[in-house]
Amino acid sequence: MTHRDTGSGTATAELGHLSQGRTRASVSGVFWSFVQVGFGTVLAAVVFAIVSRVLSPEDFGAVSMATAIVLIASAIAPIAFGEALIQREEIDSRHLDSAFWFTTVFCLAFYAVLAFGAPLIGRLVGAGSIAVILPVLALRLIFEGLLAVPFALVTRRMQFRYIAFRTIIANGLGAVVCLLLAFQGFALWALVLQQLTTSLANLVVTAIAAQWRPGVALSLSALRDLRYFGLYAMGNRMMNQARIDQFLMGLVLGPAALGLYFFAQKLTEMLRNLTVGMFSPVSNVLFASLQSDVEKRRIAFTKALFAVGAFNLPVFGGLIALAPTAVPTVFGSQWTEAIPAVQALAVMGILGGIGTLQAAVIRNLGESGWWFWFQTGLRLTEFALILAVFPLGLNAVIAASLIRMVLIWPLSVRKTRVMLDLERGAYLTTLAAPAAATVAAIAGVLAFPALVPGLSAKTLLASQLALGLVLYTVVLFAGARPQITEILNIARTRGKSAGPKRVSA
Repeated sequence: MTHRDTGSGTATAELGHLSQGRTRASVSGVFWSFVQVGFGTVLAAVVFAIVSRVLSPEDFGAVSMATAIVLIASAIAPIAFGEALIQREEIDSRHLDSAFWFTTVFCLAFYAVLAFGAPLIGRLVGAGSIAVILPVLALRLIFEGLLAVPFALVTRRMQFRYIAFRTIIANGLGAVVCLLLAFQGFALWALVLQQLTTSLANLVVTAIAAQWRPGVALSLSALRDLRYFGLYAMGNRMMNQARIDQFLMGLVLGPAALGLYFFAQKLTEMLRNLTVGMFSPVSNVLFASLQSDVEKRRIAFTKALFAVGAFNLPVFGGLIALAPTAVPTVFGSQWTEAIPAVQALAVMGILGGIGTLQAAVIRNLGESGWWFWFQTGLRLTEFALILAVFPLGLNAVIAASLIRMVLIWPLSVRKTRVMLDLERGAYLTTLAAPAAATVAAIAGVLAFPALVPGLSAKTLLASQLALGLVLYTVVLFAGARPQITEILNIARTRGKSAGPKRVSA
């Protein structure tokens, strides 16, 4: 059944935020997000490990540059207006139709520019293969433009199981295509067509789940309603999802260095999806639905902060400790030079994981403008550092970027605490147990080689992983049993007596 409004300007109940059962829906959403990112990350890790063994850093660099160009175009296109549909309390068919056609037309125009301009772009960036790769990879723009409104509807309804199914199917098909091509000797095209297959499958499955078709209720006033949040969301996409850093590094450092950076970034990105990825879609819509309830959003944030820290800190802390053994053992010795970049990006992953939750609070509680300018400051200083430090090499660029993030990141912490009226002590106490458990696990992992010398690289890596997991689990349960018990009780009992209700928009 397709849901459409009975008249222009009339919002239906199906378009409203949940008003009851939000906690239950949020916990369910985290579960389904965990399913989707867990499955996707395992697939991505297998594909990444196989492809990285047959591709050189130069090949990775060429695909990275083409991907960066497509993502920059994607950020400039108004795809982010879909996020405004999630955030806005009241929407109707005018908002949906107007956002759909507005986004689609822009994405088609941008695709034409990239497809016809690919040879010139390839010459400008000094990578001839881009002229062939870009017209194919840029088809992602069209698929993502068509996806924006259906995905917003599914997310707004908090139908996270559909998002999980979509991601599982899309990642599965993408992995199959990638592996088939890689085993046939087309590893470069495997990376390109994997992205394209995943994007197309995302579109098809989400469109079916959304049960919505575009109409012709076009309205400039509806676009104006979405404009404020939509424009800032576009800016956030430009700062966060557009790979301007990859583009600049490719220009100033060359494809080989860009390939090493892309490798490190891809590895940490998979882990970020596995940790923060399951909380991000849930937290955005949860805080959007709690805009008028100060106490509930503060409680929701502290519980989410603990959960994010419990997943995020050990994963990236473990990567910092294990990278010297794990990278050459799993992916091949040609990536040994990427180890410092992996470790630095892992530190950023710790800060960025918590920052994702803070972004959900700041953006969805009326301060999207502040968050945009904060992200703009982060990115502009990063771009300036790349251009200033690149003569010293890739490691110097990444070290400078890490220092910059450590210095600026506390500003978002303070903004979040002020908006939630949350004391500094309460904020730090929430993360104390995951941090202590992570430190204990890292200490054990680093000490293990000296205690048991002479192990092969694979045996050492497996032993360190097992020891770190045991130490982390024991220390975390010792220090945070009440928090863990409370979250498990919420998952089991909250919302059993009353089903979710919606606010009529």
